[in-house]
Amino acid sequence: MIEIVDQTPNRLQLRDRDWNWLGLGLLGLPFVTVGLIVGLAVSNRTTLNCQRLATNPKSMVCQRIIDGYLGQNTLIIREPLMRASVRRTSGVGVVLYFSKTPELELVNHRIIVSYKQEIIANKINNFIQNSQIKILSVVQDDYLEGLMSGLMFLLPGLFLIIQGVTTPMLITCAFDKTSDRVTIFKQYLFKISKTIEAPLSQISEIKLQESSLFTKKPCFYLSLHDHSNENLNARIQFPTQLKRSPIIISGLHINQHHLLTVRRTIQQFLNNS
Repeated sequence: MIEIVDQTPNRLQLRDRDWNWLGLGLLGLPFVTVGLIVGLAVSNRTTLNCQRLATNPKSMVCQRIIDGYLGQNTLIIREPLMRASVRRTSGVGVVLYFSKTPELELVNHRIIVSYKQEIIANKINNFIQNSQIKILSVVQDDYLEGLMSGLMFLLPGLFLIIQGVTTPMLITCAFDKTSDRVTIFKQYLFKISKTIEAPLSQISEIKLQESSLFTKKPCFYLSLHDHSNENLNARIQFPTQLKRSPIIISGLHINQHHLLTVRRTIQQFLNNS
């Protein structure tokens, strides 16, 4: 919670220890974890090879090979392949039916079933029905699907973590009438810090603003504003890279009443020149 640590007629200092950086990081971590797991599990290349025996065209040996980031898995079935179908429910895809073995799913993960699976199933059934075809080889490449599925979770998680890293852990704001300066110090994660200074005489008001972040409850913060509404040429001279950024002097808080009290204190200090 933002607090006043020093208050005299010529100096006012505020300190705000903000824990939103930790909350955003913890909120984004599960998304990143799920995104990595989904991406690694779905990013596979599945190959089905079948060959008819020369002695008996009705007999065959089939081999399913699954290659992925988690390794390779090979399954050999020495039974005739009876048929193949496409099951759209639950994202199963191509299902193989052998003479003795229970139904076998071609891939070992869930997918978005599309025309690609229909083409694979038709090619397998054509091989089964045409005894003149001695060798079958079909490939289902899901590396792109795995990448896209993983990014669906990974990107929101990274966004939240980046928001957490770029959220200050500690903000101190000192108003000094003697030097006519306002100094804002922000401490970030990994010992990164930023200091902003501006002429105190150019600050016109302190505003209470609502955050644009999607939260369960509205969050508010305090920001400095200069006389730019009165004179467009009289802007606070911040460093070039900060000119377009809001001059925020507090973290996010749900206690709007407390921030209003702090704002009133700062405004009274500025008005009592």
